[in-house]
Amino acid sequence: MIYPELDGKAVVVTGAGGGIGSACVRAFLQQGARVVAGDVAPAGLARLADEHGSSVLAIECDVTDAGSCRQIAVAAADEFGRIDAVVTAGAIHMTSHISVLDMQIEDWRRLQEVNVLGTLQVIRACVPHMTGGSITTFTSGVGRQADPRIGAYAVSKAAVWMLTRVLALDLGPRRIRVNCIGPGLIETAMTQQLLARPGERARIEALTPLGRIGRPNDIADVVVFLASDGARFITGDWISVDGGKDAAQRV
Repeated sequence: MIYPELDGKAVVVTGAGGGIGSACVRAFLQQGARVVAGDVAPAGLARLADEHGSSVLAIECDVTDAGSCRQIAVAAADEFGRIDAVVTAGAIHMTSHISVLDMQIEDWRRLQEVNVLGTLQVIRACVPHMTGGSITTFTSGVGRQADPRIGAYAVSKAAVWMLTRVLALDLGPRRIRVNCIGPGLIETAMTQQLLARPGERARIEALTPLGRIGRPNDIADVVVFLASDGARFITGDWISVDGGKDAAQRV
């Protein structure tokens, strides 16, 4: 779908070097938006630059560092004069299943710093350059369906959801809408290890009413919609983009 109102809009996407983030960059560019792409990994940014050239302003950004977040926000404002939409796609996952009672506290802290604090710091840096617009964060189905095998990740994603609701109330008077997407399992580099386990892909597909693993574009299309005028009266909401898996689990 084409959203003419997004033509020329200024968008900041963090976690843009791969997976969902890079799909969001491409989706906004297809709408004619101007994009500042941030990621902690230079290789991902280099791929974006090779693919899109000067259409994307690619900047290294560590979301756990407030100064780095301010740098990308100021770069966007300097380049485009304002920020119209923010997408906080930067996140990390647990590489192994372990109870929160047994995990190293350093691993716990790292998950919360990237997934929760990182989301907040990007938003805090960008909001001063916004007059209205859209912010999209990312939660997960485990943010409300507890899974003790990945408890620390679940806690971080539940926190992002509540942060989204709080910010929607805080920023509503400024006409900034804040919404949260809850993706299902999406085929990205971050999920390759999980999907490579024997029988895991088939198990997840069987639990998903639409019968397949998600793709990054499935998420990016909804992110673009949330930045469009079609979502002008939507804020503080959780949008599940998971092939129906969340609904099936809650029955």
